[in-house]
Amino acid sequence: NYYLSSYMINDSGYISFPVIGQIKAAGKTVDEVQNDIKTVFGNYVNQSDVIVKQANMLVTVLGEVNQPKQLNVQNSKINLLEVIAQCGDLKPYANRKEIKIIRHHQGETEIISVDITRKDFLASPDYYLRPNDIIYVEPLKGKQYTFDSFPYATILSIISTLLVISTYFK
Repeated sequence: NYYLSSYMINDSGYISFPVIGQIKAAGKTVDEVQNDIKTVFGNYVNQSDVIVKQANMLVTVLGEVNQPKQLNVQNSKINLLEVIAQCGDLKPYANRKEIKIIRHHQGETEIISVDITRKDFLASPDYYLRPNDIIYVEPLKGKQYTFDSFPYATILSIISTLLVISTYFK
């Protein structure tokens, strides 16, 4: 029902209302847009009540998560931890101290590194995600040498077989 009773932001960054005209939304938070609309509507209607919600938001999650995917989120106040949970949590070799948020804002790309193991992350401005954020979870530096990907068992079995054969023939 969001699409039937909602107003879209056009390519110029404005919301067009009948009679009232256009209100700029680009570069503003949901609360700022809500206040702007309430102010303009107050000129036409006494005691207006305005509720602004984001109808949809795309977030892409890549890297060391169990199910990398693009999520169509209906909640404008979704945080990084909730998105990671929707992707099946982090893999064992995910670098929890270097998760990248790639954010496009007003024609510029910003790469934000977050450490989700720190307490102050919960109060940081990057805790909540924004539309079209891309989350990249880096692997730990030594992942290529771990038991999950490196064939230690095969190498150890070859060495032990060679030792047994060499002892047998002596």
